Amino acid sequence: MKFIRDSIGTFAAQATVFLSKFFTGIITARVLGPEGKGVYTIVILVYTVATLIGNFGIGNANVYLIGRRKLKTEEVVTNSLFLSLVIGIGIIFLFWGTHSYLENSVFQNVEPRFLYTIIITTPFALMVLYLGNIFQAMDQFVKFNVVEVLRAGTRLILIAAALLALKLGVLGAVESWVIAEIAAAGFALYLLLKILSPKWKLNLNGIKSTLSFGLRSYAELFFLYLNYQIDMIMVAYFTEPKQVGYYSIAFAISRMILILPTSIGIVLYPKLSTFPEQKGDEFTALVCRHIVFIIVLILLIIGIFSTSIIKLLYGTAFLPSVTSLLILLPGTLAISIYKQLTRNFLSRGKPQWGAYLSIIGLAIAISLDVLLIPRYGIAGGAFASSISFITMSIGALYLFTKTSRVPLLNTLFITPRDVKFYSQKVGLR
Repeated sequence: MKFIRDSIGTFAAQATVFLSKFFTGIITARVLGPEGKGVYTIVILVYTVATLIGNFGIGNANVYLIGRRKLKTEEVVTNSLFLSLVIGIGIIFLFWGTHSYLENSVFQNVEPRFLYTIIITTPFALMVLYLGNIFQAMDQFVKFNVVEVLRAGTRLILIAAALLALKLGVLGAVESWVIAEIAAAGFALYLLLKILSPKWKLNLNGIKSTLSFGLRSYAELFFLYLNYQIDMIMVAYFTEPKQVGYYSIAFAISRMILILPTSIGIVLYPKLSTFPEQKGDEFTALVCRHIVFIIVLILLIIGIFSTSIIKLLYGTAFLPSVTSLLILLPGTLAISIYKQLTRNFLSRGKPQWGAYLSIIGLAIAISLDVLLIPRYGIAGGAFASSISFITMSIGALYLFTKTSRVPLLNTLFITPRDVKFYSQKVGLR
């Protein structure tokens, strides 16, 4: 089945990307120490938020419009390149205009040159994002995965050289990130131009359609990813860089678990966009319950060995991360469910459902962060994150079961037929 092959290939690529990021995290932690790691994390957070702001849901719109044959792929490519440059440059100017207001809070311990260096990656990061979704819509998952792996691998090699060989510190790591991002954008465009011949003429109606769908899905993307990062932002605001360094480790390990649901979601959305609604609902439930089963097993293993994992990979200096990691695990399961169900909502042309849930989740996260981080530190931030994700997942399950013919139990728990499938695969029957 092509869906399974694409999912396995994407999972392998995402796992490779994660391992590259993971080793990058280990190198930056061991070379820079808790405080330097915290500064580096804040700088990369600027890149993440800038990319999030510039997303505009254009990637989702590309998949939807190509999948439903509303626009030609060549038109989508030209429009995407134009939008990545215009939006990216706009964000750079926005950052330059607002940076001074944050100098005495979130950025109080960060040298401005680090921030000005990382922000110039924004147009290139958006280009990789938009073109990557075009590869997905074209069912070119191999090319999509190759770009992602090469980007992460280049970043790892350059950062390792900058820190271990050249001893360039935080600035060297940031400059390495910039070079890797520019190279990835160029390579993605090269691969796309090998299989397409864009006319290099803007389709203004196409841009209007892209922004119309994109902005409706953007709210969900924006608030979801801001929810991913808000606890890190609030930890940076209320605590010192060392605590940010601790929390970044717990955050990284918890996100490792999301490789599987993220990989499947990448393949699921284009597939659902071509299915009739009822078939899409049944397929979504099948995917969701298998993910729940596998993620629960992974969570149990990580929970049991959390102290050993952190000590082995990062050293005893980062053991304060353990408590936050354990608190983040229930939320990790919840967001795994949420990811699959919102892909279903997108394929139905209902991106606003995910937006409502993300807004509610973000409001809960911010409220709990303000209440808990000053008192409980990074553990409070982890608790806020988990409660937020659990609430969003419950809401998504309610909407999915209310609007489909699929029972809740069939969405969350494997069936006897599934058990037979697993038994056959492991050779028990």
